[in-house]
Amino acid sequence: MKLVVINKLSEEKLAELQNAVPGSVVEAYKSPKEALPHVSDADAIALWGFQDIAPLLAAAPRVRWVHSLSDGVERLLTKEMMERPIILTNSHGVHDRSVSEHTMALLLSWMRRIPEAVRNQEAGEWIRPRGESLFGKTILIVGFGSIGRAIAQRAKVFETKILAVKKHLSTELFADHVYTQEELMDVLPKADIVIAALPSTPDTENFFGADQFAAMKKMVRIC
Repeated sequence: MKLVVINKLSEEKLAELQNAVPGSVVEAYKSPKEALPHVSDADAIALWGFQDIAPLLAAAPRVRWVHSLSDGVERLLTKEMMERPIILTNSHGVHDRSVSEHTMALLLSWMRRIPEAVRNQEAGEWIRPRGESLFGKTILIVGFGSIGRAIAQRAKVFETKILAVKKHLSTELFADHVYTQEELMDVLPKADIVIAALPSTPDTENFFGADQFAAMKKMVRIC
């Protein structure tokens, strides 16, 4: 089996992958363009879900397995992929911690007006921006998969109220209330902060439109 990974990997990681499947060949390239001449005999390709797989599939007639290094598979669901007997997998749950921490970093930076304070400092203007607290805020997380849950877990530490929107109702440890997608318009006016944690698929394209934005509070924060 030959696996082509489109990502920078250390020699140690390459060895680990090869040892996982004795007799396999694992090659790593920095970009799809760099990998293109080397996929003609590949059985599997691993790349990020936002990368263009079409040229790779055209040059790789033997491929039967494609793995997304990210949770999302947005650019991998091509017509060519669907027409071939290819198994598509993703890295579900692998990035929950990093994405949720990054979300909280951005949210706190926004609420506490950190970028403005940094700009003032760089300009030599010692003006302290008046930030807001997350305490008591109502956060609506639309898309309550593993990443949405990880965001909720971290946001709960700040004593916020968490509302979740997902396809099906369920009991969620870090959500104060769970709504279905059909109830989105009813719950949007309740949120001080709206976080979209939806997968990028045809079903979620244009999920938020003029009507959804109009239903939100005037001073809502959107992540």
